[in-house]
Amino acid sequence: MDRLARKYETARTLVPPPVVEESDGDVGLLAFGSTHWAMIEARAQLAARGLRNSYLLLKALPFTAEVRRFLGRHSRIYVVEQNRDGQMAGLLKSEYPEVANRIRSVRYYSGLPITAGVVAGQILEQEAAAPVAEGVVR
Repeated sequence: MDRLARKYETARTLVPPPVVEESDGDVGLLAFGSTHWAMIEARAQLAARGLRNSYLLLKALPFTAEVRRFLGRHSRIYVVEQNRDGQMAGLLKSEYPEVANRIRSVRYYSGLPITAGVVAGQILEQEAAAPVAEGVVR
């Protein structure tokens, strides 16, 4: 088991790093796979509505140190995924329990590709309804 744990930790340094686009906003957006294309347009829509945001495009598992830093810098993190159960959001909450209360899920599972309008709409809806989390490291 110790050998497997070491192997997993070593893998963190060898997998492709995420692509991070930072801004000075409190909102972090995290996506992976085919959701990336909707995120490009959704970020512009959100910015036009006054919601400054940063973006992390996750490329591989296990999570790298860049993911931890990104999560720590934002008071709200929206994980955009195309499944009913919010699996990636669950993995992030499990791996980083200290920021679990900041992670919110944007789910889409109609069988069709996700659109920027769906992403932006769900994020704006959640932004209007939820308080800001404490303990953000700048």
